[in-house]
Amino acid sequence: MAHSQDKHSALGQGVTIFIYLAILTLLEYFVAVSFNATSLLVVMAVSKAALVMFSKCLANELIPDNIRVNTINPGLVLTPDWMKTARMLTEGTDSTPEQYLDKIAKDNAPIGRFATPE
Repeated sequence: MAHSQDKHSALGQGVTIFIYLAILTLLEYFVAVSFNATSLLVVMAVSKAALVMFSKCLANELIPDNIRVNTINPGLVLTPDWMKTARMLTEGTDSTPEQYLDKIAKDNAPIGRFATPE
């Protein structure tokens, strides 16, 4: 990307580019696993990694223009879909939906819990 400092610097005052990277949903995960299509998980993971690197490179490229690039990469957020899926998956088992979700969080989130949408 070529820069013309005098042309773009005024445009870059207070400009921020946000790139939102959605986490793989539980439903997408179970669909991929259920249909033995785990290669889809690889494609999603590689695509997400590519967007993270793109964001870093774009941020470095736009420094002279005073344009910020932020990537929002949420972790596990306890939404109604998580509860619904947990209820479905624990129905007829000895596990409760809360126990199931607690295990998911402990196994997959560095913080060991779900965030709340508030």
